[in-house]
Amino acid sequence: MSPKVGLTYALNDELNVYGLIASSNQAPTGSEMEKTRDNAPDGSKDLKAYTSTNYEMGLKLRSQKWSADVSAYYNPLTNEIVTVDAGWSDYYENAGQTDKFGLEITTAYQINSSWALGFSGSKSEFKYVSYLSDGTDYSGNYLKFSPDYQYSMFANWNRGAYRARIETTGVSSYYVDDANSEKYDGYSGLINLSAGYSKKGHGLNLSVKNLTDMRYATEVSKSSGAKSYDVGAPRSVMMSYQYKY
Repeated sequence: MSPKVGLTYALNDELNVYGLIASSNQAPTGSEMEKTRDNAPDGSKDLKAYTSTNYEMGLKLRSQKWSADVSAYYNPLTNEIVTVDAGWSDYYENAGQTDKFGLEITTAYQINSSWALGFSGSKSEFKYVSYLSDGTDYSGNYLKFSPDYQYSMFANWNRGAYRARIETTGVSSYYVDDANSEKYDGYSGLINLSAGYSKKGHGLNLSVKNLTDMRYATEVSKSSGAKSYDVGAPRSVMMSYQYKY
């Protein structure tokens, strides 16, 4: 059962306010069940399904020039499935309770028929309310891989058969382990560029990812005192042609 109830009220023709409550549950996957603490040298622990309830409220704006979505949420979870970075192997177990708070905004502005600007961002706080693992109490700590904020900004240009888009993204610092012993600084200014031409069934597209060839990590973790990095892709350029008939 995953019940959901919501209410939307139109303040005027362009602005709506809404609220919703949704509940869900998720059973562990087969791979998670295969890598529980049953294989640990010091005992075993069953892996339970986690339950989640999301409380959310926000505003939606749709006008000729502006589009915007603003929301705030509170999401308590019970028995969240957590990856434990053990020295002998990684395994999964349940945290007692986790609280997740967040603010999100997405907006776009149509300057004229050719130009549009946009921004999206989020501010979050994910914490363990109760989590005891192998005799260590992580209650009150921040979840690993949970940055304080993330953002993306873009500019779109369209004129006739031509189009182009440039965007930049960033992620703030976050803890790399549940003990909150160390942080990764995050990154900012990752730039992607795309351009295209479409006419009479012909389509030509150019995409440049990581325009400045910036060095960054998509995820950083810490296990047994050592950090590991999932390295972000270097600059990549792709050109494609498509013909529709």
